[in-house]
Amino acid sequence: IQSFADESLETAEHAMMAELLVRLGPDSPVPADVEEVEDDSYRSFLDDNPHAVVTVWKHNCDPCEAMKGDVTAILELVPDGVAVAGVDGENVPEFREEFGVDAAPAVLCFRDGTLEATETGRKRPGELGALFADVYDASA
Repeated sequence: IQSFADESLETAEHAMMAELLVRLGPDSPVPADVEEVEDDSYRSFLDDNPHAVVTVWKHNCDPCEAMKGDVTAILELVPDGVAVAGVDGENVPEFREEFGVDAAPAVLCFRDGTLEATETGRKRPGELGALFADVYDASA
C-alpha cells in the first residue's frame, strides 16, 4: 500500500487502506468452481456423498493460490461419482478438529463415508490424480 500512497500517510491511514483492500478481495478462499461447505453443512455433504474430496483453503496462502491455478485440471482428474467441495480453513474449526487438519491446502479423500487419505501442502494435478486413483479405483 505504501508504495502507491503518499509517504505522508500515517500508520492508521495505512491500516484503514489495508482493511479496505481485504474487503475488496473475495469473501472466501474456496475457488468459485468448487462447492463451499461450512461447519454447519459439511456433515450433510459427506452423508449425501460417501465418496468425496474436500479441500481446505486459506486466505493469504501462497501454496493455496498456486493450487488454484490448477483447479480445472484437478477437477478433471476426480473420478465420476466422487463429489468435490472446499472449506475456508479459517472458518471451520469443527471440521478441522474432527479430521485433524492443521495446514492448508489440505486435500481429504473420503471413501464410503470414511476419511481414507489426507495430503497437505501444494499438490500438482498429477500427484492428486495418482491419489484419487489409489483411493477411489475400486469403488468409483
